[in-house]
Amino acid sequence: MQRQLELLDQYKKSQGTFSDFTATLSVLITTLLGSSGIQVHTVTHRFKSYESLAGKLSRPDKTYDLLTEITDLAGIRITTYFAGDVDRIAKVLEREFQVDPNASVDKRKYIEPERFGYSSLHYVVELSAARTNLSEYSKYQGLKCEIQVRSILQHAWAEIEHDLGYKSAAGVPIDIRRRFARVASLLELADDEFSHIRVTLKEYEATVAAKISQSPTDVSLDLASFRALYEIDSHVERLDQLVLSIGNGRIGSQDDLRADTLVERLHSFGVANIGQLEHIAQREVEAVSAFVALWVEEELGPVSRGIGIFYLLYVLAASTKSKTSIEEYLTKFNIGTDEDRPMLIDKILEFGLSQSGAD
Repeated sequence: MQRQLELLDQYKKSQGTFSDFTATLSVLITTLLGSSGIQVHTVTHRFKSYESLAGKLSRPDKTYDLLTEITDLAGIRITTYFAGDVDRIAKVLEREFQVDPNASVDKRKYIEPERFGYSSLHYVVELSAARTNLSEYSKYQGLKCEIQVRSILQHAWAEIEHDLGYKSAAGVPIDIRRRFARVASLLELADDEFSHIRVTLKEYEATVAAKISQSPTDVSLDLASFRALYEIDSHVERLDQLVLSIGNGRIGSQDDLRADTLVERLHSFGVANIGQLEHIAQREVEAVSAFVALWVEEELGPVSRGIGIFYLLYVLAASTKSKTSIEEYLTKFNIGTDEDRPMLIDKILEFGLSQSGAD
């Protein structure tokens, strides 16, 4: 009992250091993952409360002589979008920190088929000597931190499981245990599927430009195929250049002008594949040129890719020569305010009718 009180007193005096340690480690880990190209959902940190430590020390199955023997006083949780990123993060942690192999455990390896629950990777780490030699990290020498890494689905399971109040399968009725096992299997399958979907998408993105060059009508219009049009000699890219030349603008960012929104709007006009889009972009060059000349009253300045499609969509709306259709398009995609939308509709309709006369 006396040793417990001494440890609690030591911790009470050093809580500020542990608080700073976890916050500093959280920032460091976020930076390291970012520089490694790993996008995560969250990196959260906490340090054990005085009350929580008192409860831990009072357990008869645990005895500690030194505060440094308690490895979970500082804690970091890294939640990934994909289960496959857990191993990538593990490599970063192993490279950048001193990992305690005796206190660390990969619980994913020990899940038995009949056991309910969803486990994750637990590392106990210290800052490396190279870091503690730096003044900003020197005060954290010898401090340990428990780092937990798991996917967002694993995290969801753990949170729900915790909320239900059952930490052991033995306390759960057998029929409920079976249902737990089914849900765990579904989540594991979902984790695997999300990882496979990501790989498939990356493979598609890497090959879609070549597929467009071979047979554009066989390539569906989607975000990846739309962006790929800017990697090849395309009518869509040339439409951008046309708009820039008329409006005295320039591409200020290689980011798309809300490409997902542009694709959705094109779909609303029945444009389903890249061949159709390329045909329309070529066909409507003169109409887009006339519309931009009429519409743009000041210099465009820096704009994003997709500016040509942005104005092409107005031309497609105008080509309906229907006030109702134009209004439905503007309303559906929340273009303009309620106050200025009537004037916008009339202007687009007027342009469409004038083009009809020109034809």
